[in-house]
Amino acid sequence: MGYEVKNLRVYTEAHKLLKMCYERYSDSKEFWLKDQILRSAGSIGANIAEMCGYESSSMKYHKCSIALGEANEVMFWLETLKENDKDIIEQVHVVQKMLFSLRNKFSVSDKRLAGGD
Repeated sequence: MGYEVKNLRVYTEAHKLLKMCYERYSDSKEFWLKDQILRSAGSIGANIAEMCGYESSSMKYHKCSIALGEANEVMFWLETLKENDKDIIEQVHVVQKMLFSLRNKFSVSDKRLAGGD
């Protein structure tokens, strides 16, 4: 099951999250935190894009898991900053939900291929 990355809504939402983080934190005096937030946010979309190049469901599942971990990391850094940026936090939640859903698709595919459910 091939995916064109730009057609995936989760990719679009991950890109939106990166732009929001960049706009909010690009002038931050906390350089190391800004750097971590932007790297983690950027890695979400990069892993989704890389996922689209794989054929096997298990590799797609793995890349979704990594992207989800990066979304969790963005939340961690936001909490470290003690920022209550509701728009960015809400966007992280949107991306997390979409990644869970996408990852579960690949998990179900693997079970079907193995002769399970």
